Amino acid sequence: MRKKLFILMVVFYFLILLLVVRDLYSFIFVTAVLGFFLLVLFSPDILKKTFFSVKNRLLVSYFLQGIVPVVLLLILSMMLIYVMFTGFSSTLLLGWLDYKIAELENGEGLPFNLPLKDGFEGLVIDGDKVFIAVKKENVRISRIDLVLPEFFREEYGLEVYIPPYIYYREKEALKVKRLRKIPDAPGFRFPVVFSSDVYSVSDNRYYEGSVFFLRGTLGALISGIIKGKNTISNSVFLSFLFFAIILSFLNLIAMFGGYLIVRDISKGMSRLSFAINAVKRGDLTVRLNPNRVDELGEMMRNFDLMVERMRLLLEKEKEIDIMEQEIKIARKIQLRLMPPEKVEIPGIEHSALTIAARGVGGDFYDIIKGEDWVVVMADVSGKGLHSSLFGAMLKGILTALIKMGLSLKHAVEMSNKLLYHHLYPTHFITLAAIRIKEDEIEVVRAGHQPVLVYKPFSESELERMLVLKPEGIGLGMVEDLSPYIESEKIKIEKGDLFVLFTDGLSELPSKDKRELFGLDRIVSIIKKYYNRPSSEILSRIIKMAESFSGEELPPDDIALFIGKVK
Repeated sequence: MRKKLFILMVVFYFLILLLVVRDLYSFIFVTAVLGFFLLVLFSPDILKKTFFSVKNRLLVSYFLQGIVPVVLLLILSMMLIYVMFTGFSSTLLLGWLDYKIAELENGEGLPFNLPLKDGFEGLVIDGDKVFIAVKKENVRISRIDLVLPEFFREEYGLEVYIPPYIYYREKEALKVKRLRKIPDAPGFRFPVVFSSDVYSVSDNRYYEGSVFFLRGTLGALISGIIKGKNTISNSVFLSFLFFAIILSFLNLIAMFGGYLIVRDISKGMSRLSFAINAVKRGDLTVRLNPNRVDELGEMMRNFDLMVERMRLLLEKEKEIDIMEQEIKIARKIQLRLMPPEKVEIPGIEHSALTIAARGVGGDFYDIIKGEDWVVVMADVSGKGLHSSLFGAMLKGILTALIKMGLSLKHAVEMSNKLLYHHLYPTHFITLAAIRIKEDEIEVVRAGHQPVLVYKPFSESELERMLVLKPEGIGLGMVEDLSPYIESEKIKIEKGDLFVLFTDGLSELPSKDKRELFGLDRIVSIIKKYYNRPSSEILSRIIKMAESFSGEELPPDDIALFIGKVK
């Protein structure tokens, strides 16, 4: 597609050259437009090839900082010379005309009889003849169409064209009358406006001003300035020339310094690139050993440190593999400690899951059969292998105590005494447990998240959401837990739901880390889907949590149990 567009644009360009272009300016304009469109068309390929390597980028940067200023300086110089040329020449021409008017005011020139208005100072045009005229008491006149061009040609090498245009105003519009054509010739050409009165003999009419045209070359300008005809222009030109030479010299020095800097950086980058490719091939013996003190040297030193660390890591790869295998085994063991999926609690339809943040975790649930059925939800502080081991210890102790027939509150207190001296000083365990009987549940909480009980159709009200938080602090915080822990009992009936969870769910952060998942979202799903199976309710809570956090693996372990009274 791009090739076809390129061919089409080139054909169109040559057609314009043949049919439209007639001078240098239009040729430059059309060529610039074509170049712009070609640059836009092929800029992705050009940029991709040009900026593929850092070396090319540095060279482009050097070009922009070194070459471009020189070009701009030359352009600025030409513009300034042109401005000086126009200013110098305009000053000479208008000054000469003012001088001639002053001569006529002093009585020089020839007396003449023309119907000029009083106070007239300006030009009188009679066909090809042009005069300077002044009228005070009488009219004095001096012909300039022969003298003026000859004077400027001899003195300054400038061609002066007697006014080809005169102008006047009608209301707000500016009207221009053409008197003669300007011949084509090389050199600069520009207008000079003479804003004095103009009287045209041919139509006996006054005009507001006239336009002279000057033409000259750069050599004529320099020659005129050197002759000293205008001391101000002379000093400006010489000052500009001096500073242009100094600035050009300094720019050349800067360009050479820039080249040395680019060369030094590109050599360093080439060494670094070579070393990176060697590492990609598996060679971890390569070293740069830089003696530079700049950022590139720091990068090279960091590269050497990185390669050395990679070598050490590879040496420990077998140890890491063994550790990963041990973690997988620990995860399998932890899963085997969880209740079997097919375990059934009479009168209760339930679903549960655990999600570990690091393969193995400290959050777990358990279903224990003693005199009654007990559901336990626990959270060991921290994450990882040590938390899972403490959780396994608690599971074994609590299971044994419940099967011995201890009350739920007493079993939790004894578990704390047995674990207190084995936990790290910085570790503790929170726990929530419920004992399920035919028409009631007993709740014990040791610093854990509240137990939610949803009664969609109670005897007294249409619905109730109970947030059970009996007093209690975490296991391992004090040796004797009995003064700090209480139990709470409530009646249950068909259709009631009870939910146990760890803080990994309720304190799950959002994508932007500005809010937590919280209880309200869990409650909203329970109320909306209470008549669905517990497995579906659990699935919807987890899906909402994943959407809320935007992550598959949570930052903390999660455990969740949902039971529904049949």
